[in-house]
Amino acid sequence: MADYIPHGRIGGTAACVIANGEFYDRTLFTLWEEMTGRKEPDNLDWVLRVQMGSATEQLNARWYEHVTGHNVDYWGSNVDLKVHLEHDFVVGQIDGAIFRPGDDPSGYPGLLECKHGGHTQTIRKYEERYYPQIQHYLAVTGWHWAALSAFFGTAKHDFTII
Repeated sequence: MADYIPHGRIGGTAACVIANGEFYDRTLFTLWEEMTGRKEPDNLDWVLRVQMGSATEQLNARWYEHVTGHNVDYWGSNVDLKVHLEHDFVVGQIDGAIFRPGDDPSGYPGLLECKHGGHTQTIRKYEERYYPQIQHYLAVTGWHWAALSAFFGTAKHDFTII
């Protein structure tokens, strides 16, 4: 399971808040409070949707690899926080890298972002919801494409390439 790395900078969730004005229970105002030290970030240790997503990340990466035949280098808690080359206040904690058969080994890998949601959700809804986060991570890494891989409930998996 990936451990969240506290950083106090603009990460993927903050990118979603900034792009949408709010994201889950966070608003631009609460993000500003957290970024300026006026408020401690919420403790997500016992938020079920957060913990379910973390607990299923490695399985999600393996499932994506099985379904697509792409080689996934799942990093989870083994990866350091990625920091943008020019802007050190922009960071990302990504789930992994994807290498497709035939890709130039000296080229850029794809980004893997794993999610777990309710059985009534769809990959299109998740693509819309998490698009700012994925674009943010692509900017941090300098990579050119990503796969959003998601479990919906306990019986459905889907993915999309961004």
